[in-house]
Amino acid sequence: TVGSTVYPPAETYLFVPLNERFKVYTSPFRLTRELTVGKTAAAAGGNAGAALVVSGKLDYQACDDKVCYLQQTLPLTWSIAR
Repeated sequence: TVGSTVYPPAETYLFVPLNERFKVYTSPFRLTRELTVGKTAAAAGGNAGAALVVSGKLDYQACDDKVCYLQQTLPLTWSIAR
């Protein structure tokens, strides 16, 4: 079971070239998402000692004070000991 992503509070930023306000992060931050692995999923697919591999992706867009860059996708993988 995968929970919702928890975002820290963002700042409001006025992007002057477009005269629009956006929610932004101007310093390092952490995103969290709760993951619960049931007994059946934890036991399935592999050796008893093998790690459980969880994959996902992060879609993000970076901006500076002049331009917003193309959206990027970062593949993510975690290995969890069983």
